[in-house]
Formats: sequence, C-alpha cells, structure tokens
Amino acid sequence: NAVEWFQKAALQGHAGARKHLGILYDTGQGVPADPVQAARWYGLAAASNHPDAVRLLERAIELVGKAKNPDQAQITAFKEQLAQVKQKAPQETDPLAALSASLNRGLELQNQGLYDQAHPILSKTCADFLKTAGDKNSETGWCFNRLAVLESVMGRLDDSEASFKQALAIQKKSLPENHPDILSTLTDQAELRRIRGKFKGSDPQILYNRI
Repeated sequence: NAVEWFQKAALQGHAGARKHLGILYDTGQGVPADPVQAARWYGLAAASNHPDAVRLLERAIELVGKAKNPDQAQITAFKEQLAQVKQKAPQETDPLAALSASLNRGLELQNQGLYDQAHPILSKTCADFLKTAGDKNSETGWCFNRLAVLESVMGRLDDSEASFKQALAIQKKSLPENHPDILSTLTDQAELRRIRGKFKGSDPQILYNRI
C-alpha cells in the first residue's frame, strides 16, 4: 500500500517520502495518528535537506511538546537542528512553506471528520500551489491527491475523479514513473473506480498509461 511505498523510499533517504510519511502519521491518514513518529520523519526529512526543513522542524518541536510526557532531549535536539538549518541559509525562505502549512491544516480538519471545513481549504491550497509552483511540481500533485481522497470520502465522486486525474497529470510531469507519490495516487484512484463500479480500466498501470 501507499504507506509501505513511502516507508521503503523514506528508508532509502528520499526527503519527500520522509516528509509525506510524517504527514500521514501527523494526520492519521492510512496509519494510526502518531505524533512521535510524525516528528521523527519530519526531522529525518529536514536532515535530508528537504526545502521545507524549517517548517518541518518547527512542526516536529510542536508535536513532541504536546506529548503527555514531552521528551525534552528530543525537543532540544530538534531545536539545535533547526538553528543549524537557519544558520546555513539565513536569508532563504520557501515560498511554498505557507501552502504546505495550509495543506496540513486541511488534512488535520479532515482527520477530525470536519470535511466541510477541510474541503475549501484544500481546494484553495491546491489552486494556489498550481498558480505558485506550476504543474511540474510534485507538491502540487500531492495536494491534488489529498483533495481527491477527501472528495471521495465526502461522496463527491465526480470531483474526486477530476482531482485524481489532475494529480496524476502533474505527477507524471514531475516525478519518475515508480515514485511512491504516483503509486499512491494510482492506488487511490483505482479504489475510487471500484467504488463507482468502474471495474474495467481500474488497474493502476492502465490508469497511468491513460494520462
């Protein structure tokens, strides 16, 4: 499944997979919510020079701090790592950081079952990703993937189908064919097709080749 693909890529040092694995544990998507694991993967993504390292470490510190028995040593380690990242690039700012934060807010609302609140946030965030980063950016594709999953849960199946199609089109431009993000989207779209009774053409490879 998608979690296993992310874990495999994350263990091989892929910064994006590490970030997405952190998001899954942070929001409880596909795995039980686990703030400790989320913080761990955010920290590893930052250590892999992910461009969103500052925000990921800030979120990791927040997660550990909210634990019932906060690990002060881990918090200190994350703060030291954050200081090092900021020192290396004191003038650099990631224009997509705010959009990533907005995406996480939408996913958190979705995880709480507040779908009607989550959808406008994710919808706007994806549109802003497309406008800011373009259609050859993997983060844009991932945003549309998450939007499509939410729309499927809400029963907005036509909208979900369209969002999955857009996610795959973007991911095909920005990522290698067997990247975990693409495999995740293909699997999710195939499940949507099965839900809708469209068994024919629901094989992930067939869906990929149609893009």
